[in-house]
Amino acid sequence: ADIASQEASSEDDQPRSAGAVQSAETSDEQHWFDLYPRRSKPKLPLPEGVVLAETPGEYLNQPDKSRLVWIPPGVFELGSDWLEGEQPRRKITLSQGFFIGKFEVTWSQYERYCTLTGISPPERSMLRRGQLFVAGDDHPVFNVFDVQARAYCDWAQGRLPSEVEWEY
Repeated sequence: ADIASQEASSEDDQPRSAGAVQSAETSDEQHWFDLYPRRSKPKLPLPEGVVLAETPGEYLNQPDKSRLVWIPPGVFELGSDWLEGEQPRRKITLSQGFFIGKFEVTWSQYERYCTLTGISPPERSMLRRGQLFVAGDDHPVFNVFDVQARAYCDWAQGRLPSEVEWEY
């Protein structure tokens, strides 16, 4: 699940210590967040339900236990000069950074959501090259429609990335 965008941090609005940031794990050592360049981390405070993870550069989304990464603002080229439907190639500026899930939502996460909300989970199997495939708990969830994905993101206090964010 992707968490709502935040504005880029500036030198003046960033605390010097992660002590002001809620962490999933506590330690007496200097936290990785303190060591990261200001432009490579989100503005504080973090969104509700998001805390620092132990792994540098990762955040934990508490509602669904997703590992998130911060995508800072920036400029990139979108489109193609030669692919039909992707023209013209143009420069895009993302003025706000955003959180996005480091991994796809798993069956385990989605079924927990279904259990807690009373929703029936989708079918966990599909035919693939003529053989029945049944997904394990750590496989990415599938057979989910857009409206179901959006409902999951709402429950997880996040959102789906925009087309521009996805291309970035």
